[in-house]
Amino acid sequence: MDGFPTLSIEIVRLILIEAVRVRGVKRAARLRLVSRSWNREVTEAILQSGILDGLDNLFSSSFWPQYITNRTFRKEPLSRSFRIIRQVAERVLVFRGESISDDALRQYVLDICQSFPSHMGLSSIINPRLEAPAEQRKAGMEIIEDSDEDFKGTLLAAAACTNDIALVKHLLPAMQDCLYLIAQDGSHDEHCPILGYPLDIAAFKGNAEVMRMLLEVLKDIDHLEPARDLAAGFAGEGNQMVTLELCLDPVYTGHNQFVLAAAEDTTSTEIFDRVLQLCKDHLIDDARLALHPRPDKLLGEFLSKRLTSAVACGQLAMVRHLLQLGVKPCDIRTGDEDYGYYGLINRAASRGHTSVIACLLENGVTITSRSLEAASRHGNPSCVKILLEHGAIDSFKPGSALLESIKRENELVLRQLIESGMRMNESLKEQALYITEKEGLLSMSKIIQEYR
Repeated sequence: MDGFPTLSIEIVRLILIEAVRVRGVKRAARLRLVSRSWNREVTEAILQSGILDGLDNLFSSSFWPQYITNRTFRKEPLSRSFRIIRQVAERVLVFRGESISDDALRQYVLDICQSFPSHMGLSSIINPRLEAPAEQRKAGMEIIEDSDEDFKGTLLAAAACTNDIALVKHLLPAMQDCLYLIAQDGSHDEHCPILGYPLDIAAFKGNAEVMRMLLEVLKDIDHLEPARDLAAGFAGEGNQMVTLELCLDPVYTGHNQFVLAAAEDTTSTEIFDRVLQLCKDHLIDDARLALHPRPDKLLGEFLSKRLTSAVACGQLAMVRHLLQLGVKPCDIRTGDEDYGYYGLINRAASRGHTSVIACLLENGVTITSRSLEAASRHGNPSCVKILLEHGAIDSFKPGSALLESIKRENELVLRQLIESGMRMNESLKEQALYITEKEGLLSMSKIIQEYR
């Protein structure tokens, strides 16, 4: 491995595990940027170190698919949810006639976790902080039968995800007495699935044949329309026009806001236009829970918010599309002195979306007094570069951008800022050196001294 030429890989891995425990998740993750080999080994060290256990924002990180996979195959007694996932993986591979080796099972679970967003199910049901201690789990480890509803729903969801059409067909007859496991109806007290609802997953994945089979089974239920509306949102999020049309078939007659979610979450301009055309005259004012008396005004607000979210998510094609539709970029002003003037450029900069920044600048969106600070906090050098080239000045709280680059331990950005003409007065230098000493950022301290 790069940087450890004389040590065995086993020793290096032990060193890395201890290093990430000391540094914490955020600082440890920066080590992944050194090289490809570091990215691979540091990621594994983070997973093995245990520092992700109980992490509040685990499911907003890039580690959760590997984390869930590792938890599913730990040797310690597993919680009910993890045992069901493992048993489902075994059942799917057996049905396919494939090997059920540990590697094959692990790969299947990883594939499932990487196939759809955690908010469809996993993030709410698999919470390590809510699990019983290992002793209690071992004592209460009941056998999970094929008739178990959690198992049946999870197995069907997995088959819908991986498009195992034959398995879905095999399972559906046994689901006739528990159709509520297949689709949600929008209520708040419904069943909470482990992986998510099969109909939503099939819609998100674009598995049209599976979706048709599920809709056929559900055709006589009372809540079919809300179930389809909710699935439409996931079809949009997955950029799947085919399954979106299945959700809308035969005609769209309602004013359900869940359908509008397809336009809110998609990165496909084609899907956005399709859904917007259906919903634009039926927008609901959430504050009044009624049809808005001025739908044109509400439509403008919706489009403006969609532009803001597209900028924050780095959806360049959608940003361009909305600007071409004539959507007016609206910067957000706030009276909070510590928050300052926060606009679209800042939203893109704080997420590291250089191409979106370039697009906004081409369309006349202005750089604000906190744009450099936002870019430095994220740490993408190309964002900092384009802002400096367009005259960005760190004027809200002068020196904030420099301090953010130091906190992020980002040598390249710090040098960019200093070489652009930024200077540290004595007060700012004291703050910077205090941060480096407190956090043990020796490389940053050397750069500060270098530019004295």
